[in-house]
Amino acid sequence: MPVPDTLRVLIVDDSDLMRYTIEQALRTSNLPRVDVVATARDGREALGAYREHLPDIVFSDLEMPGMNGLDFIEALVTEFPDARVVVVSGSFNESMRMEAITRGALVIADKKSVNRHKLGKLIEAIYD
Repeated sequence: MPVPDTLRVLIVDDSDLMRYTIEQALRTSNLPRVDVVATARDGREALGAYREHLPDIVFSDLEMPGMNGLDFIEALVTEFPDARVVVVSGSFNESMRMEAITRGALVIADKKSVNRHKLGKLIEAIYD
């Protein structure tokens, strides 16, 4: 399935700066059109936003107050089995990486390497 003409995105991170950084990287990537339909500060808020907007893809941190990223991914994929989740986190080890994949994340990316080229390639790989 090719990348949609307009990619509808939900960004989940407790950091205002990181949500902004991911949004700007997506907007300046090689993707045709990105529409950030919602942002959320934690997993509980993100579940509501997903239900309301039904985005094509979710970018989520793992460590957040309230419902963390791992619990969010599991709840999301349980309710929406076709949800596409990319984890963008600055603090994870191999066991957290495997746990995120087990719970339903498709890709794990390090926050330090977030840029328009990397996010564009990740999305293309998911839809390839």
